[in-house]
Amino acid sequence: MTAPTGATDTETTTTETKPGDGGTESARVFSQDELNSILAKHKRDIEGKFQGFDQLKDKAAKFDALEESSKTEVQKATEVAAQYKAQLEEAQASMARQEMVALRNRIAHAKGLDPKLCERVRGETEEEITADVEDLLTLQVSKPKTYNGGLRSGAMPIDAATAKERAAAALRNARER
Repeated sequence: MTAPTGATDTETTTTETKPGDGGTESARVFSQDELNSILAKHKRDIEGKFQGFDQLKDKAAKFDALEESSKTEVQKATEVAAQYKAQLEEAQASMARQEMVALRNRIAHAKGLDPKLCERVRGETEEEITADVEDLLTLQVSKPKTYNGGLRSGAMPIDAATAKERAAAALRNARER
């Protein structure tokens, strides 16, 4: 909607109520120029309140970017710390297992358990390990003692004669044949 030419000076009527006059209304008529100046003044007042807001907005954006970059550094450091913590826990668990195996082997050796049975030893405390080793010892079947080569097929015991006696016996046997 466009205004007709030459009608720039329209009048607007507003009703104002003054607090002290007992509620009576007085009508005041504003011209378009007065209304425009009032609106312009009101706009300047509002813009004055937010003067420098763009600078603050830029500073807030820079602060947010800085905070985000520092958060990234903190997150990186947190991830690295978590990795090292996991490695430490794994190393400690491995060391505890190795110490337990060494304790089991030491107790089994001290009690005289066959080394082949050491990996069957169970228990978490020294008392439990000792009890398990003793149980295994009661179940361990002792090997029958074998004669360690004193006899050879068709020969006499080695301990029965000395080397000279054996040589003399071999010569006798050779003559007789």
